[in-house]
Amino acid sequence: GPGLVLPRLTGRVRGAGLGLGRYLIAQTLDTDLSVDERTVRSRSLKVGFADGQFEFQNAEIRPLDDHVPLTVGAVDARDVSFPSLMRDLGITNDTIIGWNLRTLHIARTEGTIDPLKIDCEISGGTTGFLVYDRSYRDPSHRRMVGVKEARLTTRFGVRPNAVLFEGSRVDFGASHLEADVSVGFDDDLDIVIGQRSTQLLETVDDLSGGVDAHGGAHRVG
Repeated sequence: GPGLVLPRLTGRVRGAGLGLGRYLIAQTLDTDLSVDERTVRSRSLKVGFADGQFEFQNAEIRPLDDHVPLTVGAVDARDVSFPSLMRDLGITNDTIIGWNLRTLHIARTEGTIDPLKIDCEISGGTTGFLVYDRSYRDPSHRRMVGVKEARLTTRFGVRPNAVLFEGSRVDFGASHLEADVSVGFDDDLDIVIGQRSTQLLETVDDLSGGVDAHGGAHRVG
């Protein structure tokens, strides 16, 4: 509320297992910290999250404001597991997507914690993109789509029950895929393929799941 204030302090914080409700915010944490009456700031923040490593620059959160707004200047990340990302965001432990986000650069991030609504621009290199017909952990799963290695640019969003990849472009080999993707709770996967996607079938390992390479939508789950 408007009458509440935070204690003023500066220092360094290290820790592990930081969570908020169903969300795991940090497996590990190492940051400089400054706090004034309403705002918590960090110039350099290192976080272990989704079994990868994130380095945040110029992060700011206002925990006493309505909706708990946050901003981050830039983020570099490596070795992020998509199944672990879905787990730590409290969406599902049984995503149908296996994916290693090997190196990522994230431009300015803005959003709120309550409700969870975070948006940013992402670019980077990924490996092992796989879509299964059931949980990636299920030994009986069947691979529907697989791409060994690709470059990704996308507008990325996090919502309470889904992660969004909007205006995405994925380049692999001589091919590229343009799509909007929503990966939601209960393994719902919505894909809208862009009309300018080219040569998709030449470099996708296996395409038995019915994704329309000429433009359209596909839903799994």
